[in-house]
This record gives sequence, structure tokens and C-alpha cells, in this order.
Amino acid sequence: MSNAMKRFLKVVLIIDALAFIAAMLVKRFVPERGDESSERFRIVCVTDGRQRSSTCDALEVGAVVTVMGGVELDLTGAHPAADGARLELITVMGGVEVTVPDDWSVQVEGLAVMGGNESRHGTAANGPRLSVHCTTVMGGVEVKRASRRSPVSHIHSGE
Repeated sequence: MSNAMKRFLKVVLIIDALAFIAAMLVKRFVPERGDESSERFRIVCVTDGRQRSSTCDALEVGAVVTVMGGVELDLTGAHPAADGARLELITVMGGVEVTVPDDWSVQVEGLAVMGGNESRHGTAANGPRLSVHCTTVMGGVEVKRASRRSPVSHIHSGE
């Protein structure tokens, strides 16, 4: 193996080690809060995956932080607060998939570095408002639409 290849592998290993250390620090010092019915929530996912849904009647603010992990967030059972709701999504070497009801008006903005923010939500100009701000580094965010689900038919798996 050439010296250039050895140096490259060392740099990659150092970057991976630093990313893992940063991920563990995030997991330790950025606590989760809220549950399925909370108006405000924070989901922190480090080196694993989560499925979460919301049945909140007045969703205000949600935050999702992923580092080398992924979150599937289902908002089809939720309703935003009267003045709308806001999501802050931060993902580093991970991903977030958000499913919103098809009658919501959704605005997605943000920054993606070596990754992408995809919005397949269409437009519902007069519906309840959701503002999504994404910061993505070597990962991805997807916002998509689905039919609103009935709270009675929903069973939260807790996985």
C-alpha cells in the first residue's frame, strides 16, 4: 500500500473517530423531551434509528437531531397551533423523514452540505402551516405527504 493511501486512511479514521466522539457528546448533553402528545418536543438520535409520531392538538415546535442515525417522524395525527408549527431538523451523517397530512401548507428551507433536503409535499395554500428548517451535513431530509390518519386507528409501536 502506498504512503499516500496510508495517510488517506489515517485521515478517514481520525475523522470517523472525531465524529463518533461528537455524537456521544450530543447524546449525553442534548436531552430528549416531550412525547406523542406534547406541543413541544425534541428527538435526539445518535447511532441508532427511531420512529416517532405526534397526536398533539396544538403542535408548536419540534426539533430533531440525528448524528449517524435516522428518524421517521409521522405528523399525520397532529394538528398545528393556531399560528402554525415549526420543525428544526439537524442531521449529520444521518437522515430524517417527515410525513405530514396532505392538507397542510408546508415551507421547507435550509442548508445541505454533501447531502440533500427533499420536499415532496406539494402545496396546500389554505391549510394549517408548518415551517421546516433543515441543516444537513452528509445526510438527508425528506418531507412527504400522506392522508391524515385517525387517532383511533393509530397504535404507537414505541420502536
